[in-house]
Amino acid sequence: MENNLNWYHAIPEHFKTKEEGGTYETHFIHSDEVETSWCLALFPELMDMEAAVDTKPRGYLPEGHVDKAGNLLQRPIAWYGHVGLGPIEVAAYPEGVVGKATLAEAEKAREGVEALLDYMVRLHDDIRAAFPPGKLPPMEEMTQRSREEIEAVIKGPLAEGGRSIYTLGYPT
Repeated sequence: MENNLNWYHAIPEHFKTKEEGGTYETHFIHSDEVETSWCLALFPELMDMEAAVDTKPRGYLPEGHVDKAGNLLQRPIAWYGHVGLGPIEVAAYPEGVVGKATLAEAEKAREGVEALLDYMVRLHDDIRAAFPPGKLPPMEEMTQRSREEIEAVIKGPLAEGGRSIYTLGYPT
């Protein structure tokens, strides 16, 4: 079973600016106030705030068309869904920061971190309840490959008659 959790989608209410009733001065972008606050809350020993810098995010259109990281503003164009409406990050932000990292504080992220961890526990528990050890989703609803081919992969590459998962093409 494979899942990709977009952590910021699980708890969008924890990314609001002060204007919106949240804790941040600026919207979540990349390596900015929000992301740096989360880093300070999760692994402060890896953060050197004396080296933090600020940059001014920019694009070629007025605000409102292109979303920012996480697509949390629900704008018509996802931040990753355009080419040419703004500069590429390596050209515009050689510092590696898109926004105001110097505004970061661990305390700003604490409630969000707690909410995310609570959600992850809930997700884990729901998956375990739906699929306890040894139980898989109905095979015929997951692929159109033959039962024999899938059962060989489930056995694993070291079992007699088994195969590596890499013998299958992605995704089904």
